[in-house]
Amino acid sequence: MSKQWYDANQQYLSASIALIRHTLEQYTVNLLNSSDKLSNNDKYEQDLQKAAEAIPAPSALERICQIFGLSAFERDVLLLCAAMELSNNFSSICSVAQPEE
Repeated sequence: MSKQWYDANQQYLSASIALIRHTLEQYTVNLLNSSDKLSNNDKYEQDLQKAAEAIPAPSALERICQIFGLSAFERDVLLLCAAMELSNNFSSICSVAQPEE
């Protein structure tokens, strides 16, 4: 693969994780505020679309999803796991999303 693909693949992965992060953050905000309204993910979805358009071949994430036949939910779980390893503060967002009862 070319350097262009590696750079675009990294952007795609970052944009995918950013969308997951935003969704999880909005969930926690709404959980803490007892609100049912979720904010709009359009900006993050647009960033992901731009990253997808910039990549000259399928991303590594897309290839993994194809190879293993992952659903959108399973893809998001995979991204959550990757984010836990790649982002130094993602675990704190996850812990806020799971308040103790």
